[in-house]
This record gives sequence, structure tokens and C-alpha cells, in this order.
Amino acid sequence: MEREEPNMLPNHKDPNAISPQKDFDAFSSSISHDLRMPLRVIQGYAQMTLEDYSGRNLDDRGQAFLKRIRDCAIRLDKLLEDLLAYTRLGSEGGRMEPIALDEFIDDICQDCMGTRFARIEVHHPLGRVWGHRALLFQVFSNLINNALKYVAPGVTPHVVIRSETHGSALRIWVEDNGIGIKPQNHQRIFEIFERLHHESKYPGSGLGLAIVRKAVESMKGEVGLVSDEGKGSRFWIELLQHDSLSSSVRKSIAVPQLIS
Repeated sequence: MEREEPNMLPNHKDPNAISPQKDFDAFSSSISHDLRMPLRVIQGYAQMTLEDYSGRNLDDRGQAFLKRIRDCAIRLDKLLEDLLAYTRLGSEGGRMEPIALDEFIDDICQDCMGTRFARIEVHHPLGRVWGHRALLFQVFSNLINNALKYVAPGVTPHVVIRSETHGSALRIWVEDNGIGIKPQNHQRIFEIFERLHHESKYPGSGLGLAIVRKAVESMKGEVGLVSDEGKGSRFWIELLQHDSLSSSVRKSIAVPQLIS
């Protein structure tokens, strides 16, 4: 007697099954509230104690301990923030759209500069690509901030952003005059939580370039770099040019669901 196979049609979903999206939403909520909120409380109380008791009932050693508690809470909160950004990449899905890079990148450069003393040089026109606006913002924010941060002491950061055509793709370069990266570390730096320098010298979570890689790959693009120690770094990403695709192909492009 033959055994009847169970019905596995995709349209017949178990209403009691837990979807990956629900798991992801619960994870995001836990990071945003259950983990980050206590850290902010620790940070706040440490700061208030330093302000209220400094010079009175708190000696220099006590102040140093409290400052370490506060600074560690700040670093861990930033780490959780970056981890949440990494896990959220592409989770909302959505259709890709043509993005004019000139104004888009100019706005990001202004945000990244803030009060820093640095020079950012953008070679217009940069062109238009097919991308996801939120993901592309993550990509260029991380690349430009890194270019401004990883410079030798006493050196004024100088960043150059330019583009060139590679067949049907557009390659956008973010070049700097920073400390550079040894060739043997070129792949390693794109891994999650990878850091090449001590936190005290160059603060960060070790997630920035992992976010860049995941975001670019979710837009069907590529990322890479040219660099050597002491010679600056030249990061590049490649995305499809807007004008290189037929209208039928454009309508079919969507950002895939990425739930970690």
C-alpha cells in the first residue's frame, strides 16, 4: 500500500507556524528595548554621578572608574545599534529605483563632515544607478565616515568620490589618504565584528564594512578595494546603471528579503 505524501504546496501554510519575519521583529524589539535601554540607564546614572559628586564625595579614582563605566556603556550601545542595522538590512524588501547619485552623495557628505576639518572632493557628474535608497545611504555613510576616520595623527582627511562605467554597471570610488590596509586583510575587513585596530585608537564596532558588503550584495552589486598599508584606501562599489536596463527588466528588479 502506497503512502500518501503530505500536501506541501506553498499556498497552504500552517497558521500556527512562526514566520522568519516574526522572529526577526522579536529580535529587533529585544535589541532596541530589552538590551539597549538598561545600557542607557547605566550611562545616564554614571554621567549624573560624575556631574553631581565630582570634587565632593568622589575622588579622582572614583571618577575614573565611573568614566570607564559610562564609556563602556556608550560603546556597547553603539555596537548593538550597528548590529541592529546589520540585521535589518533589506528586511523590508521593496522595489529598486533609479537614484541620481550627485545630490544623494552630496547630502551624505555634508552629514558626515559635521564639524570635522577635512576635505571631500566629489567629481560630478556621478551618474544614476538602480538601487534601494535606504541601503545605498548605509553604504556611502559607512564608506565616507571610515575615510574620514582612519587617518594618521596630524593628517587632514582628503576624500575623493568619483565614478566610471564598467559595461552595464557603474563603479563608484571612495578614495582617501588614510592609513591604508594590508592586502592580506582586504577580505577580512568585510567580515562581521572584524577590527584591525584597537578601540582606543580608532573607535568602532567592526560592523561598518560588513553592512556595506551586505547592502551592496542585496542590490545585486559588488564591492572591493585597492589599498596597502600607509598608502590610503580606494573602496569601490558596482551597481547597475539606470540607463543600461530595458523597461521590462527594470520592473522586475526588487530587493530580496534578508532576514538574519
